[in-house]
Amino acid sequence: MRPDKKYSDIHIDARMLYSSGIGRCLREIIKEIILTGKNIKIYLYCRYEDYEKFVNEYSINEKQAIFKKYNSGIYSVREQIEGSFINFRKNKSDIFFVPHYNLPYFTPANTVFTIHDFTQFKFPQYFDRKKVRFAKLILDNAVIKAKKIIVVSKSTLNDFCSFFPGLKNKARVIYNGISKDFRVISEKEKKDFLKNKNLNDYLLFIGNNKPHKNISGLLSSFKDVKQKYKSLKLVIISSGFDPSNMDIEDNIKKDIYVIDNTGDSELVHYYNCARMLVLASFYEGFGLPVLEAMACGCPVIASNISSLPELCGNAAVLVDPYDKDSISTGILKIIEDDDLKNRLVKEGLERAKLFSWADSAKKYLDEFIDILN
Repeated sequence: MRPDKKYSDIHIDARMLYSSGIGRCLREIIKEIILTGKNIKIYLYCRYEDYEKFVNEYSINEKQAIFKKYNSGIYSVREQIEGSFINFRKNKSDIFFVPHYNLPYFTPANTVFTIHDFTQFKFPQYFDRKKVRFAKLILDNAVIKAKKIIVVSKSTLNDFCSFFPGLKNKARVIYNGISKDFRVISEKEKKDFLKNKNLNDYLLFIGNNKPHKNISGLLSSFKDVKQKYKSLKLVIISSGFDPSNMDIEDNIKKDIYVIDNTGDSELVHYYNCARMLVLASFYEGFGLPVLEAMACGCPVIASNISSLPELCGNAAVLVDPYDKDSISTGILKIIEDDDLKNRLVKEGLERAKLFSWADSAKKYLDEFIDILN
């Protein structure tokens, strides 16, 4: 790295440090970069509450991860102004890393940002039109001004090339990883957890409450499967989802358990105890839950489109998300075929080993060093 300074500084927009899947990615990557032991000083621009929680939770040395206040809202005018001033104040030769494409208009050349998906551009009908147009302006500016762009899958790279033909040389594929917390637990732990939650036999869904996640398709398929397996339950871990707003019969609704939020420790237990994870989304830029489920020994049903076949390989049952019968058939296959279920568990555990945050962070750091050199 640069010989003229004791440290090579990395300035990170960390406003989403504890927000959605982006926050998980950011926390793990920062932690692993610090663990490399290299002389790296990181400046985290975020809310102090998030910074304090992060350094305590991950036992981070505050001399390596330094707090800088940055409270502007995502997709706000203030974000553009305050973010630009951050870049004026820092050393121009340092790295500026943003884990999403909300870059300020005045962005330095040594900028790297990550695109996790193109959901609002591929499915604009699900979003406010003005916000989509504004987001596209921000993304266009980011793509032009950044030195490098990280995409989280080959599928997302293909999307990038369709929106920005001719700029493929700027983009690098770096897969997300899986936290080591996601693992197979003991049978006693499973038994105690199910007793504590008053659960027995359930399907699991994890994801946000947005139309492209196809929760409605999952509910239709669940209704069909319930005709044969009446004791089956459905656990939905999704912030803001309310089944009372769905057109579902009361006898089905009573077997749907909605959890607004949960910590990683409890999430590991939900994966371990589930009959299977069902992620029949219309689109995923990466789809972290399928890999977390595999690491916990949970069989997976996933869509046969976007990034999910790329991530799952042969370790999942792939279904057509636009066909509820395809989803229902996939669920029944795993329930009724023990050999298939056991194969999915075994191959899933091996598949999950291919994705580590240490490997992801190393590749991010290689890109940063390449720019500095």
